[in-house]
Amino acid sequence: MNFFNHNPQQDKYFIEISYKLKLAYWLASDTDHFVEHFPELITKKEILNINNNSITIKKLYKEADKKIKLLKGDHKDCAILLSKYIKHTIDIFLSDSTDFTGSESEETYLKKLLQIDEDFRQSYKNYFCFSDPDSYQLRAFSKLSDAYISMTNFQSFLGNKDEITLADKALKSILDNLNLAYKLMQKAIVLTKETENSTKDFFIAYTSNEKYSADDFYNMQIEYSSVWCELLFVYKEFYLTFQNSQNFDFKEEYGLMLHETTKYDGKINELGIKISKTILEVMNESPPCFEILSTKSNQNPLKHLDLKLGTYD
Repeated sequence: MNFFNHNPQQDKYFIEISYKLKLAYWLASDTDHFVEHFPELITKKEILNINNNSITIKKLYKEADKKIKLLKGDHKDCAILLSKYIKHTIDIFLSDSTDFTGSESEETYLKKLLQIDEDFRQSYKNYFCFSDPDSYQLRAFSKLSDAYISMTNFQSFLGNKDEITLADKALKSILDNLNLAYKLMQKAIVLTKETENSTKDFFIAYTSNEKYSADDFYNMQIEYSSVWCELLFVYKEFYLTFQNSQNFDFKEEYGLMLHETTKYDGKINELGIKISKTILEVMNESPPCFEILSTKSNQNPLKHLDLKLGTYD
């Protein structure tokens, strides 16, 4: 962050608050991912795990949000921004259902959510140094968000002979944005390897802990960005193959693509959780117990069934 190294205590407070918020975010994302994509794995035991995770998510968020009052200046402004956004995402991940307002379509609703994400990124990136890997990750996510919007447009145009030109334009936008996102994420990996910014949070957080080293944190950061690159590559190859193939079974190939991207999404959640947990543990701020649900699906086939997270009381 560009406001670090002026007040060590404020830096330490901010790291604790931000990583509790991030852990809450990743646990909520992991729970939503597991319930939506693997309903066949939800046993009574997993319902209990989901319920316990929900309690942990809310506890982490409340602890972090309450502690923001200890911050000042940019530390506080950035933490408030992060807290509001993560509260928004947690509410969506843990909602009983998706309600569209009035005549709002699912497509319009999803675009609205993507715009909220983008508004957050545009504000949040102002707190990073140019050489921070996170800065390039945020830019990559912006391009991926643009690609998602073009994917939605492309599928609505596909199969309509009167909209072939629009479909081709949307396909070009998908590939352009995915290529840019991939290059930006690769740049994040280069910066992680070549600068000390990738381990700055670890050294600010470090109190006394023999379980983790800076190398452990560094390796997790590299893996996190690398998995994002793999996910972007899968998306890119699917749409590039479609563009260059004369006999492309879109429905079948799309299902295979979803199979792969779902696995990568789960791995990203797992790494996000582990990175956040590591920082809190080196601060001697061990989080409450929780289960990483995505790891339970590693050996199971994907069935692509839709099931939103309900309230398990």
